[in-house]
Amino acid sequence: MNAVRVVLSELLGLFVDDWGFTALVLAWVFTATLILPAILTGGIWQGPVLFAGCAAILAFTVWRRAR
Repeated sequence: MNAVRVVLSELLGLFVDDWGFTALVLAWVFTATLILPAILTGGIWQGPVLFAGCAAILAFTVWRRAR
């Protein structure tokens, strides 16, 4: 059972390097999916707001790693 856990951990590590970044992006996408349609009813700004949030998360994590 321990070998299976190690293999799965290594396999997941191939795709996820920074767990904080992953958690922030997933939380932002989840929040944007639930809240943005209610706030931005036009629909044209939902994509740019989603992108801006993801870009802000990326900038924050890069800044945090650079310190």
